[in-house]
Amino acid sequence: MRLVRGRAGGLLSRWVAIRSGPTRWKLGSSGAHLFLERDVRFVNPRRIHLGESVVIGRGAILSASLNANLRIGDRVFVGVGVVISCGEAELTIGSHTAIGAYATIRNADHAMAPTQTFDSQPMVAKPIHIGNDVFIGDHATILRGVTIGDGAIVSANSLVTQDVPPYALVVGVPARVMGKRI
Repeated sequence: MRLVRGRAGGLLSRWVAIRSGPTRWKLGSSGAHLFLERDVRFVNPRRIHLGESVVIGRGAILSASLNANLRIGDRVFVGVGVVISCGEAELTIGSHTAIGAYATIRNADHAMAPTQTFDSQPMVAKPIHIGNDVFIGDHATILRGVTIGDGAIVSANSLVTQDVPPYALVVGVPARVMGKRI
């Protein structure tokens, strides 16, 4: 694998640009200028599709099941320790989006039928769609079935369980609309 130091200097000087080699060809697709910090993990990389100029921070995990695709648009920043887990449904993240450190995005979890033990519960998956120009704060969690509109802001430490309108500012556990993006 050929790794080249980022030439942008400053913030990107510690990142490596993946121009060829095993990481790029294992992915389902990847645009030009993929920047990865160390210890980034891909699970089922053939189901992961990245746009141009995607930056993925140290220790991030991007996972896709064998039956769905994880699609990330152009110029997306994925922070340190972020977990993006794509279960049996599609998960899309629009262009020009930033995801803060240690955020979690999961579109699948276990059912909770009271008549079954936890280990025999089926997985339940619903698609997640995150629009363009969205900011997701540090330690935020986004759960299955959620659509986040273009230009929305999800505050740090928020738990998003319902759809977020375009250009809304959501805060809290569970996240509620507290205002509009100015």
